[in-house]
This record gives sequence, structure tokens and C-alpha cells, in this order.
Amino acid sequence: MATENTDSKWEYLSLKICSTNYGTTGIGYNRASLQTSATYHSGKVLSCNYDTAGRLQSVSFNGSTYVSSISYAAHGGMTSQTLGNGLLHQIGYNSRLQPTSISLGSLLTLSYNYGSTNNNGNVQSITITPGAGQTPFVQSFTYDALNRLLSATETQNGAQTWKQTYVYDRYGNRWFDAANTTATVLGPLTSASDFNASNNRIVKSGYSYDQAGNLTAEPGKSYAYDAENRLTSAIASGVTTTYVYDGEGRRVRKNAGGVITRMIYNHLGQLVAEYNDSGSLIKEYVYKGSELLASYDASRGAEYATGDHLGSPRIWTNSSGQVIAGGRHDYLPFGEELFAGVANRTTALNHPSTSQADGKRHQFTSKEREVETNLDYFLARYYSSAQGSFTSPDEFSGGPYDLCSFADRASWNPTFYAEITNPQTLNKYQYSLNNPLRYIDPDGHDPEDPQNEGKNEKKLNAEQESVIKIVFSSIFGPVGIALKLLIDPPGAGDDSQPPTFKQLVKSESQEAAIGLVIPGGRFLSSTERSTIKAVRNILGEQLDTKTLQAAAREAAGEVVARKATGEPFNHITKVKQGLQGLIKAERQLSRSLQDKSLSPEARASLKRSLVQTRQAIKRTRKFLEDNNIN
Repeated sequence: MATENTDSKWEYLSLKICSTNYGTTGIGYNRASLQTSATYHSGKVLSCNYDTAGRLQSVSFNGSTYVSSISYAAHGGMTSQTLGNGLLHQIGYNSRLQPTSISLGSLLTLSYNYGSTNNNGNVQSITITPGAGQTPFVQSFTYDALNRLLSATETQNGAQTWKQTYVYDRYGNRWFDAANTTATVLGPLTSASDFNASNNRIVKSGYSYDQAGNLTAEPGKSYAYDAENRLTSAIASGVTTTYVYDGEGRRVRKNAGGVITRMIYNHLGQLVAEYNDSGSLIKEYVYKGSELLASYDASRGAEYATGDHLGSPRIWTNSSGQVIAGGRHDYLPFGEELFAGVANRTTALNHPSTSQADGKRHQFTSKEREVETNLDYFLARYYSSAQGSFTSPDEFSGGPYDLCSFADRASWNPTFYAEITNPQTLNKYQYSLNNPLRYIDPDGHDPEDPQNEGKNEKKLNAEQESVIKIVFSSIFGPVGIALKLLIDPPGAGDDSQPPTFKQLVKSESQEAAIGLVIPGGRFLSSTERSTIKAVRNILGEQLDTKTLQAAAREAAGEVVARKATGEPFNHITKVKQGLQGLIKAERQLSRSLQDKSLSPEARASLKRSLVQTRQAIKRTRKFLEDNNIN
């Protein structure tokens, strides 16, 4: 059975499957199950306030207001908010609910055009105005019939500052048309011969891969991976950087040439704090839902991020409302940064001259960029903006909420990693269907349109809200609910599930409220809760330590009887049945996670159970193999 030690590390058959403290130790919820507070590892408290419609109105951290006066459009999208430094952040929308403008006071305006007669969701142009009185940069884009980005051109005052032109093969591999690309923004791949069409790997001199398809070398850099295909070390410019991951696949420790950083995550898997090796706090992060709002450290105080339509922080401002040094960021379409001295970017406008000159790692689509390798950490795997593709294929496990191996799923879905109606997804290295201005990839597994995601989160109408209020009132009464975050060990009772609506349900009448969608997304359905419970039961009753030990003895030829009755019992069959139950649960959990209407809490619970299930499947299969059980 599972046992707990003082570090909140759970062990099962001597294999750690959850090995870090959560960065938030106490979570508070209101009667609508909306998060109202979170206590960080440092003791600081994040507080959230909502209006009567359940819409977020303000966020404070450590007693200081970080955002307030949040206004919304009729469809639920945020239209304006005031940051803690007094700057007004505004977003405008068109009739299709696509963002047409994003601005931060007079410091930055981003204007978007999708075409007047051919609006299929592709961004046709972006105008960047880097402050009042500044000459704007105008970027224009073209696409092929598969909606892949073909060209990107920027001008200022009518003069071209840079241009990139892309070419694709039938498999979605991308390279540059060097003759029609500005030399200062030309990437390393410039020919079809740079790729192996049979596996979509780069074969240009200096590049190599391991048997699992992970990139192990590129010019000037080398990489190593563990058995879960997670990057464990990188050597670049003579500096060795190593990485350590916890049982849920999250990166929790980084050693860059002797400089050690430890990462702490909250209950939703968001990075909330960084510590050095001696345990001293380096920096903390504050979120507004899934959006990175600010960073905080003792020497610099609060610094606020303002993102573009993809979530990439484009400008960082301090508590006085000024752009921090190196805090203005412009990117090429696939994520390469434009530094000062390139394409009319200047340090006078606070463009950085080198990577992370402002000390900010959250960059393209808000993912952490490794200054040592220039790779972006997308949770499941790493992304190379220079190559415009991932460094590992999607079929292999690695990172939070990892996919299982191809062999595990091929029997019922041989292309489980792809959307078969879209052949572009069959390339396991491609990034966002080669349309990086439209799609993001939250966890490194599946591109999604953030604008469609927003439309799926429309607010309830008054009638629906009234129904929910009546249901909640009848169940919970007038008092709010504060839940302590519980770490979820295998084999534990049902009450150990991290805080979801499930914990609040006590009767059949309350079960009816489970399927309702509220502003934060829907809660777990009864089927999903049953699946999570089934996984726990299997781990605690069919794949517990005693059963596995008995099965091993039976495999060695011994007859093992039931203790209670003394009758012979086939423990091997029990283990096999448990494995089949886990495989079935894995499929059900995977399918549930495709539902974009899930609330963050429900999604987090499903993902934790999915990771636990897949790890248990691997352990059980290895147990059967080690004991020669067919």
C-alpha cells in the first residue's frame, strides 16, 4: 500500500510516483466553487474577488492589488483591466469575437487584421505601435491551402525591415526559402534535403537523434534523455545544464553550470515559485486564471506582464508603470526573438540586446525559454523556435500528462497522437500545424486555437445562473467553503481527491449539479469521478503490494492460498484483470480530457489521475515481464 513520509512524497512498490510539495498549501473556494484564495509556499496569499455573475474582478497578492476593475464584453471576453501600477490594459474584439486590438496605456498597441471577406481565423496582419509617437511596425502574412504560414514580411515607414519565406514538404517539414528571406532572420534549415522524409528528422550535418527520436545533437549543442524521453542534460557553449523531474513529469530542478534553481508548482501545474539550492526564495509568479499576470521578487518588487493574442508577454512594466530595461519583446512568427540592433529594434525602446536581459524566462506563448540552449520548455517536450518544431516526437511519454507509448495504444487507435481528419497532425515534430500565429500548444501535445477556447467559455445566461444559484443555495447554504489541498496517493480513499466539486457532493440530489457548466468550466461528471475512483480501487485492491508479492510467488511455482479461507487463489489473474482495468480507465480519461469545457480544477484532477494510471500500467507490465508472466 502507499505510505506517506514527512516530505509529502508517496511511494508505491518503492517507486516514487509523486515527489514534490505543491507550491500552494491552502486553497479557498466560494459557494460557486470559484477559487478565492491560495496560500503560497512562502506564506504569501493570492486573493481573487468575483462579481455576482462569477466573473473575476480583482486579484491581490501579499496584500497588494495586482489587477482590478476588470470589465467584460457580452461574450465573456475581458475588455479592460487596471494593473497594480495603474496602467490600463484593454482588448477590442470584432463581430467574430477575435481580438482586434491589445493595448497597455500609451506604451504598446497591437492591432490585428483577419481579412474583410476571407476571415477563416488566420491572422493577415499585425501592427505593432511601441509607444505614443513611435513609428509602427506592420507585419503581413500569407498562407497556403492547408493554412500553413508561407511568408511573413515586416515594414516600417514603407521600408522592409525583415522577411521570412517558408517551404513545406508533404509531411509538414518546414525550411526557409533562403533567396526570399532576410539574412538576419534566416534559420538553419534551408533545403528539403535537410530532412529524412521517412521519419521527419533533420539529417543536416551536425544533427543526430537517439532511437526514440529525440534530438541528441545540433551544431554546438548536445542533449541527453532519460528512459521517459525527458531532457536530462544539455551542453551548449561549454556549459552543462542538467534537469530533474518529479513523479508527475514536472521539471523541478535545474543546474546550469553550478547555478541551481528549484521550481515549485501550484495545484493546477503552474510554476509559482523558484528557490535556490539553499532554500532561499528567488522569485514568485502570480496568475489570473491561466494568464501570467506578474512576477515578484524582494529586490524588484512586482513586475507586470502584458501578453499578445498568443499569451506571449510583449511588455513588462514595473510598479511605477515604466517599461523595465529589456522588457519589450517582439518575435518572429515561430518564436525567434528580435533583439536590439535587428530590424530597427533599439535599446532606447527597451528591446533586449541579449536573451533574457530583463531576467524573464516566460517568452513565446508564455513558455519558459532556456537561455543556455534557446529551447522552450513545453512541459511534455522542448521546442526549438529556430527549427520551428519540437525536439522530440509526440508519441513518446514525457512531461506532465504524458501520452503513453505507441504500442500501448496502437491496438485501438494506431494514430492516437494525431487528428486523422487533419493529415498535418501526423508529423510528430510539427508545431501548431505550421500556423504559429493562430495556434498555441499548452502542454506540448495538442495545438489549440486560443480564440475558440475563449468562445467555449461563454458566460451563462441569467436563467442558467439562477438555476445554479438555487442548486448551490440548497446544498451549501450561505457559508463559503475553504478546502485544504490534499495530495492524492494511490490506493487512498475517495476523500483524498484534490479539491473539486466532487468533494462537496453528499447526496443524490447534489449529483444532479455535476454536469452543469459555470463560468469557470464544468465539473467532473459522475462517469469521470467513477473512473478516478476505479483507478484508486485497482491500485489499492488488485495491484497492491501483497497481491503482487503473491503473484510473483505463484509465477515461481508456489500455490498461494487466501488467508481468510485457506483456499487457493489465482493472484496472477487478479493482477492481469487490474491491468486491463487500468488500460480501460486510461482510454476513458484521455477522451474526457479532450472536452475543452472542463474547469481548470476538473482538468487538473483528470490529468493527475491519467498520469498515475499510465505510470501504474508501465509498472505492472514491467512486473509481469520481470516475472515471466504472459
